[in-house]
Amino acid sequence: MQNPHELPAPPLDQPILRVRALAADLAYGALIGMWNAELSYIAGDQPLARLIAQKWAGNYPNYTLLASLGYLDDKSDPLIIPLKYVITQKAYDLLETIPPETRIFISYARSHSSTLGLAIQYRLSALGVEAFLDRDLDPGEEWHARLEGKVRETDYFISLLAPKTGDFPGTLGKPYVRKEIRWAWDSHRACIPFWHPAFTFNIGDIPDYEDLLGEYLNTKNAIRVHEESAEGYHDAINKLLNKLGHTEA
Repeated sequence: MQNPHELPAPPLDQPILRVRALAADLAYGALIGMWNAELSYIAGDQPLARLIAQKWAGNYPNYTLLASLGYLDDKSDPLIIPLKYVITQKAYDLLETIPPETRIFISYARSHSSTLGLAIQYRLSALGVEAFLDRDLDPGEEWHARLEGKVRETDYFISLLAPKTGDFPGTLGKPYVRKEIRWAWDSHRACIPFWHPAFTFNIGDIPDYEDLLGEYLNTKNAIRVHEESAEGYHDAINKLLNKLGHTEA
């Protein structure tokens, strides 16, 4: 099961995703005993108050909105304060599935990661979730503008990072890959770097190094393939799906 508390709060321009994210946060906390399934208000130095302050910076969807969308059941008595809400099954279900409308962008260098990108896209498609690869661009399309738009509107930005091989630079040696990372980072997308085996972060190997790359690569959401084998990649892809919200039955 994923820990949604480790994921950043979605940006303000994605209100539905923010509602789902908060509902998942509430359900996960109740499931592992951080707070009760019956909620009233957020106050004091409690685990929920700390989560709201740290992850949501105090700006979170209100409980009335979550109740209207079925993630909370309003049990309030109009004559009694505070209001009371109970977390519903719909909220708990978010912990085991990736919503089909989730937008995912896979950034990669074709010389290193085409097979891996297609494998991830296939696994997501089998779960009813579409992931965008640049091979999905239409012939003659203004690809630069389309890619930037796709990155800036995505829910999850996944970059497949490979080391140098012979005379070929690693993934971060590709200027367009660094551009995609910049677009995602500046747009506050949820970013998940996916490290091939033997990938290392060496500043000297990256032309026009930017500080954001160090921040990006050190994100706690990173997935690493620990061995060059089918099993190693299979396990890493499963960890990625777990980060996105899918739990194997």
